Amino acid sequence: MSQPGFQVPSTSALVAFEATARLGGVIRASEELRTSQSAVSRHIRNLETRIGEKLFRRQGRGVVLTPSGQDYYVAVKAALESLHAASKGLGLQTPRVTIACTREFAHFLLRPFFPQIKGAMDDNTQLSILTCDYDLLRFLSPTGIDIIFEYSAAPSEPGAVKVLDEEIVPVASPTFVRRFERLLGRHPRHWAEVPRLDAKPNDETWAGWRTWFSAHDCDPPKAPTESFDDYRDLLDAAAGGAGMGIGWNGFVNPYLESGRLVRIQDNWLRTHNGLYAILTQAGSGNRNATRCLAKLASVADVLPRARRLSPQRQPTRRDNSFPEQI
Repeated sequence: MSQPGFQVPSTSALVAFEATARLGGVIRASEELRTSQSAVSRHIRNLETRIGEKLFRRQGRGVVLTPSGQDYYVAVKAALESLHAASKGLGLQTPRVTIACTREFAHFLLRPFFPQIKGAMDDNTQLSILTCDYDLLRFLSPTGIDIIFEYSAAPSEPGAVKVLDEEIVPVASPTFVRRFERLLGRHPRHWAEVPRLDAKPNDETWAGWRTWFSAHDCDPPKAPTESFDDYRDLLDAAAGGAGMGIGWNGFVNPYLESGRLVRIQDNWLRTHNGLYAILTQAGSGNRNATRCLAKLASVADVLPRARRLSPQRQPTRRDNSFPEQI
């Protein structure tokens, strides 16, 4: 199989590098990008590892570019400006809707609904999906993106539509559940020996193990834990029997439907957060983007309806029994 013609770093890493270089520090870059300092630092470390060069050196409370970093900055800045100009030019020629979202959302939710979303728009409209880390979605809002997404208790913009309620449940492979059947049949506070798989969210918005254990009136017990940057990798590892992971309703469903994963408990825990689709300023003047937004609101209608556990409710013994395979 032939290799792709271009092997380039992620857009998120390049944007974080450009902002840090231009502003002279990680703190200023994180403020402009509306993300955490740790996320910006992680992008830069990954970028330096990928290209094999140090790009910055410390100077006072900030950073300055190394000679290699200066050369790379010129190339990156020109590439980003060229990409932005080309995107604006194409947008003037062809009706287009551009959605910015995380890789997980594109893979698990947009891809299955792509025909329906495309069918809601004019025949000649092009639908483009731009993927990036969640913490950079807001930064993309003024760059010609029509629709972005946010996890929150309430949307930050009027006219947003709720795509999903956030609902989570522990999942694992059938083999893993049989292996730890004795422990999983007890209250979660006793799951100290059960290996856990953990996602690495870019901020504190996403519900994870701490949210789930808190709803069961306990702290996460100490257990062997492996962390993943990509939620798809986490689900694949769980399906391979490496541990139990948190399943988000809407994302984990293909694994449940195929039987590769099963729910360790029958109840979904619904948090106070939801996933909202939001029209940007550019999207508000795009009638096809408005139609696309309306179609996205129907995603939740096809998700399975299950018994749900509210965050305030103390689990009963029945809640802690692991269910039959779905």
